[in-house]
Amino acid sequence: MKKACNGPNYSSFTQKVVMSSQYFILVIEDDLSLVQLLSEFFSSKGYHVDIAQKGAEAIDKLNGHVYDLLLIDLKLPDMNGIELVKWVKDNSPDTITVILSGHATIEMTLEAISLGAFDFLIKPVQLARLNIVVENGLERRKIILQNKKLIQELQIAKKDLEARIRQRTEQLKKSENKFRSLYDKAPDVYYTVNTRGQIIDCNKMATEFFGTSKRKLKAMHLLDLYTSEYFELVSKMVPTPDGKGGKVRHQEVKVKRGDGSIADVEINSNLLFDDNNKVIGALTIQRNITARKKAEERLRESEERYRTIFQTAEVGLIEMDYSHLKSTLEQLKDQGINNWQDYAAHNPEFARDAARTIRSVDINNAGIKLFKGETKEDLLGPIHRFFVRESYKSLSKIIVAIASGHETYHEETVLQTLQGEKIHTLVSLSVPIEKSELKNMLVSVVDISERKKVEEEKDLLLTKLHHLNKQLETLAITDGLTRLYNHRFFMENLNREFSRAQRLDQPLSLLIADIDDFKNFNDTYGHHLGDEILFRVAEVFGNSRRGSDIVARYGGEEFVLLLPDTTLDKALLLAEKLRQNVEKTAIESPEGNLKVTVSLGAFAMDNNNLPNPKELLIMADKGLYMAKKGGKNKVCSAVEAGEEAYNGWKSQIFNG
Repeated sequence: MKKACNGPNYSSFTQKVVMSSQYFILVIEDDLSLVQLLSEFFSSKGYHVDIAQKGAEAIDKLNGHVYDLLLIDLKLPDMNGIELVKWVKDNSPDTITVILSGHATIEMTLEAISLGAFDFLIKPVQLARLNIVVENGLERRKIILQNKKLIQELQIAKKDLEARIRQRTEQLKKSENKFRSLYDKAPDVYYTVNTRGQIIDCNKMATEFFGTSKRKLKAMHLLDLYTSEYFELVSKMVPTPDGKGGKVRHQEVKVKRGDGSIADVEINSNLLFDDNNKVIGALTIQRNITARKKAEERLRESEERYRTIFQTAEVGLIEMDYSHLKSTLEQLKDQGINNWQDYAAHNPEFARDAARTIRSVDINNAGIKLFKGETKEDLLGPIHRFFVRESYKSLSKIIVAIASGHETYHEETVLQTLQGEKIHTLVSLSVPIEKSELKNMLVSVVDISERKKVEEEKDLLLTKLHHLNKQLETLAITDGLTRLYNHRFFMENLNREFSRAQRLDQPLSLLIADIDDFKNFNDTYGHHLGDEILFRVAEVFGNSRRGSDIVARYGGEEFVLLLPDTTLDKALLLAEKLRQNVEKTAIESPEGNLKVTVSLGAFAMDNNNLPNPKELLIMADKGLYMAKKGGKNKVCSAVEAGEEAYNGWKSQIFNG
């Protein structure tokens, strides 16, 4: 049965020309007159149009250029249009494909849709209808590309977050290892040089390592200690007044010892300043990494050298006196308290009291900067000044860790600067071991506010991605004009519901409806009123939908209603109700109220009397044919054709 295609008139699309100027359409058609028509039409809409008359020519163009949408003739001189759709799916899956055909079977339609075709249109196709399909296809491609972009942005944000976390973790680990190593282990070699690179002081390990006396070593230059291949490194080790030279970090080299053996060493150099903040030299630490033994015995660095390491750390380091807290915990242990988590939960004021007894006794430059102090003295004393309400929950966990005997602990918490500005931080503490001579615990504080911001941005991107995915899912299954399900969604559910009905031995009914004389309506009143009556009829069908029913626009002015667990008798009653409701429906126009009627065909699979869903469509369509032939505005079923005709049709289905 020939069906009229319908869509908005051309003038309704002019508002979208500006947006479509960025799109490229490839028309793959061997009919030159149709190619010229399509090319002129879509060029007038602002699209970039290219043409190909054969499948091979189209593949060549696709290999050399990115196209947003393809209009593919089903029958090409050198290949089947379905084959080209499959090639596009494998090689350019984001490109939208639309099949144009002078004829089509259910199998062709299903195959094209399963291979990724956006739509399957029957020639002759009205340009307005085709333009709607093209606009919907390009809108779908736009959302797909936006979706990919968001995924890429999420991946970049994830990598950036991971890199920042790794960087912060590595910095914290290096700072902690450097301080702990210098604090607990003596370095192999220490020597001080002036701004000319001359050695002015050294330790005993330096004389043993280089095999000479302190007097002779003090008469040497850095170039006397290292071979010429390390000239560039030595140049960096010489301190300069501008502070650029004299700073070397973690340089690993091979050095010849006094006994002639070769040792692998790590060199670190730090600047020394006088009271006027003038560069006077550099302290170089040469650590023997060949055998890291007896480190505690070699820990003889002076307070000045300790201060150098402490002050040059890149993260905030705070030395804290927690003796009062330690004494309080010992008293509680003597009283029989051993479940510290339970004690902290029932005594929330304990953390607040502890914050007033724990005192910062030293803080490095990075810590002063982090908490926005002007001098070290601004930040010394009880630590409760840096706490906000949410800080005390973290402090409670830290106290539990200390009471439980943990030597190290890490906790993310919110602190505040002296000006009351909140900062997200990672707090790590190192508690002295029980027999250590050290009494204070060392706490490092890293500002992770930037990481928190990245995490929030990541959550926002995930929310946007979820929203776009929902839009894409809705667009993929909805007809743009009627807001009913589209042809593709209906076909997918037809197969599923048919299999379900067969498996459970339940009835499955199908109604096919067609607006009577719709082409004449369009020709008489115009496509804009045609669109409106289509929408109103679709509204009638949609309002009749039960929970499990599928109501869809099948194409043009045809609609389908798939009715699970519904017998033919019930389907016919519903069809008649729909016919009457449509007959009562009218739209206003300058010519007065306009009405249309519909013809409906019905059929039901019952007792597994059909082999496949295609035959359910065929039998329902035969009912529609009977309704049209019988005068239109009717509801008919193939069963009403008489036993002989009905049995003949069934015989053709099961044998053919």
